[in-house]
Amino acid sequence: MSFSTTLYRISEDLFDKLKSGSIKSSQLVSKSKGFATFQDSTDAILVILKSGSSRPDGCDIDEIFSPGESFGSISDEEFQKLMDAGNYKEIERITDSTFYFLTPDKVAVLNSFLSALNMSEVKSLYDPDVLNAKNIYPALWTLDDDRRNAFDFNHLRNELESLKEIFEQASIQKDFILSFSG
Repeated sequence: MSFSTTLYRISEDLFDKLKSGSIKSSQLVSKSKGFATFQDSTDAILVILKSGSSRPDGCDIDEIFSPGESFGSISDEEFQKLMDAGNYKEIERITDSTFYFLTPDKVAVLNSFLSALNMSEVKSLYDPDVLNAKNIYPALWTLDDDRRNAFDFNHLRNELESLKEIFEQASIQKDFILSFSG
């Protein structure tokens, strides 16, 4: 099994259209300004980012991949009622119209943190034994820096570079970032 998170950069206009329901989530790839998918690395990235440099006020690193704000979602109780009733069509409809997002202000704060990241510091914080001991998915992290392998420092560095790039562009253009995980 694999786990990925995709971050989409979208304009305020597109955000408003998504919120009003005039655009469907299936159109995000073609309508977004850009996106980045992080395959099997989000937990490892968060562990390393949290163990490193200090963060600016208001910088919640967990929100990078799991924003706290959303629209279209329902409460856990309502979701459980739908599950108990076996109303899977309604669950699918709600899931397709639920969006977790970062506002341009939060994007700017997180970009400030990410842009200050020093890859030398990140490399010194990368410890595959710690990641594996903490059972950080997929628990296959290694020191082997063979570019043909995943789950090593090169994999993490490439993912961090993509993360920094999408936040930098979103910050410059005052975009929202939407997050989808699965």
